Amino acid sequence: MGLKRDRLDLLRRQVRIVGTLEEIHGVPEYVEETKSSASRRMLTIPAFLAEILAAHLQQGPGGAFVFTAKEGGLLRRSNFRRRYWKPALERAGLDTALRFHDMRHTCASLLIAKGAHPKEIQARLGHASITTTLNTYGHLWPSLGAQLDEAMDRAFHEARANVANVASMWPAGGPEVVSMPERSRETAP
Repeated sequence: MGLKRDRLDLLRRQVRIVGTLEEIHGVPEYVEETKSSASRRMLTIPAFLAEILAAHLQQGPGGAFVFTAKEGGLLRRSNFRRRYWKPALERAGLDTALRFHDMRHTCASLLIAKGAHPKEIQARLGHASITTTLNTYGHLWPSLGAQLDEAMDRAFHEARANVANVASMWPAGGPEVVSMPERSRETAP
């Protein structure tokens, strides 16, 4: 909600996160500093989102911020939740107890499911340490055991093919090449 228009570059599909909107004693206030230096970041945004944001900016009341109250002022968390968030959850058939912050967790989960690298997820979420990202979302990554087994199996078969190729290059009487055993389908895991 604290995203300023000048921090959004729709042509390059980038957004700079440098400040935050906080509510102090019920009054929204923009703070030029994020919580930590890791929170200050440049992110790319997908094309579909750039299109949605462009349409939103054309329809909006203008001003310094991308998201504003109907009158153009800063959004208040309580008003946003009551006027927009809860009705949107109801229309979507979702639990109205869901918090706006839960969208961060959903985003991280979707990125993991799509195979995003943990460092990119760390950067998008603004975590100061990869440890925070892995401790929070590590259970969502698929087991790497099966992937590693498949990679080792491919490497083994490539090596066996290369041994056969190298052996054929030696002149008669050259070094002895020990052949690798054939893999039996019955004993394969």
